[in-house]
Amino acid sequence: MSCPLGFGGPASKSSLTPYHCILCRGLLHEPITTPCRHVFCAFCIRPFRDCPVCAADLDGNNTPDAALAGTINKLLTGHVKLLAKATGAAGPPVGSPVPASSSCPAAAGAAAPAPPPASCPASTSTSAPTSADPGAPGLDLPSLLLQLALQSLAGGNPEAALARLDMCADTLCSAAEAAAAAAAATGSAGAGTAVGTAEAKEVGPKAGTASTEGASTAGAGPDALASAGAGWEHDPVLRRRVAAARTSADAASRLGAVLGSAADCHRRLGDAPAALSLYAASAACLAPWRSGGEAASAARTAAATASSREAEAALGVTHNKLGDLLMLLGRLREARAQYLEALGLRRAALARALEAGAEADGAEAGAAGEGSGGKSGTSAGASRLPAEELVQDVCDLATSCCKVADVNMALREAEAAVGSQPEAAAAGSGSGAEPGAGLGASASEGGVGSDVDAEAGLASAAALLAEARAAMLRPNLAPYAAAVQAAAAKAAAAAAAAATGGSAAEGGARGGREAAPAATAAAPLPAQLVGRYGRVWGALEQLTARLAGLGVGTGPQAETAK
Repeated sequence: MSCPLGFGGPASKSSLTPYHCILCRGLLHEPITTPCRHVFCAFCIRPFRDCPVCAADLDGNNTPDAALAGTINKLLTGHVKLLAKATGAAGPPVGSPVPASSSCPAAAGAAAPAPPPASCPASTSTSAPTSADPGAPGLDLPSLLLQLALQSLAGGNPEAALARLDMCADTLCSAAEAAAAAAAATGSAGAGTAVGTAEAKEVGPKAGTASTEGASTAGAGPDALASAGAGWEHDPVLRRRVAAARTSADAASRLGAVLGSAADCHRRLGDAPAALSLYAASAACLAPWRSGGEAASAARTAAATASSREAEAALGVTHNKLGDLLMLLGRLREARAQYLEALGLRRAALARALEAGAEADGAEAGAAGEGSGGKSGTSAGASRLPAEELVQDVCDLATSCCKVADVNMALREAEAAVGSQPEAAAAGSGSGAEPGAGLGASASEGGVGSDVDAEAGLASAAALLAEARAAMLRPNLAPYAAAVQAAAAKAAAAAAAAATGGSAAEGGARGGREAAPAATAAAPLPAQLVGRYGRVWGALEQLTARLAGLGVGTGPQAETAK
């Protein structure tokens, strides 16, 4: 049966149903009907004085459409109830398949026609999301809600995104709690549950009753999270979600992603305290599942190990987001602590990737040596392109090195600014609520003096940039460096041709021909990875130039790059 929300089928990618807002292109949230009878999300229409559709004068006479809001909520709730009924749980288990014979619960009481032939995603038998499109078959309910939220956020409606994310988090929590209760009842952890029965019992089915022990961030910088002033531990809803994340690495990854996305929404809305709290809660969900963490150590299956690595990667992103926000707030010491946490995670991830690659190369070389007298094994390993995961790990490491180097330089510059304007610095530290005083306060209150000596900070920045450069110039990443260099040469030649006319155009053509071999060699490389490599390299070059302006070089690696 077709879904009135318009999910599923090819039409869902381009068509909007009567339940969608034409401004954010997401499902209507708190729908408002204008005097000209057009319907928008309350957040989307708020800035407009004239109707975006017909230009009619709104005059502030917009009317909340409670009936339509109730219908949409009923449709979404119907999907939740359908999955719960299909599984017999308090909520749908994470990634649980639904029988293909299920019918869309939204069909009853739908107030508007749905465009056929879209099908309800709740009736698709699936166990994992396979597409970023909210209407694509293969999305389970939490994935569907998350993608709806991201769609609204991308469309500029963070309020609608928060509503979907809240429903998604509740669904995931109910699933995790149901799985923990089932494991406790059977006396075993069960598939996908990586903590002991005693810990599973602590994850109760009611909000606010979850054990705060499950929210421990041991092993992932609890002091760093506490210093960010998060305070999520005092929120019973967040405590419940962090405790639910203890049941499995998959639940931790998904809840961590949901809480991080909610933090992005609050950041978009300008609510920095709420964003900090949610980022810290996201990190608390993911921290026990990092390599060597308490929960990860209890999970020894291959699937759990893979999920733990995914959670660890997400944890690094969360620490960096926390650092970025703290950096914007002028809390440089705290930002540096978060960046250092991410850097430690990414160094460990790259070391594991390199070790795994060395083992694979050794096995391949041994096999090749047996067949060719031991002459071609090393050349075959050297000529093979690196795995995409390794390139991602290298880019992640270089990004973290750049972030720590950046904040070190910012601390040095803040110290210099405070030293040159002592009166302004004293006034700033005395009025801690002033945004403009945050930078000076963070530097004068120990940001440089007590924790990171100014000159030592610059030396550390130089070492970090050299580490990033050495990682990106590894021999097996040479094709990516060549592809980026060829693209830069082509762009420079095109710019010169456009600026100086025909004679330069000939030079541009020659430059394009000279770069052709490198470009041809890089043709099989994933374009997205080449683009990311280029962006990270560009940031590295900018920071190197900035450091040189402060009178510090990055050592012999700088000559290698030239």
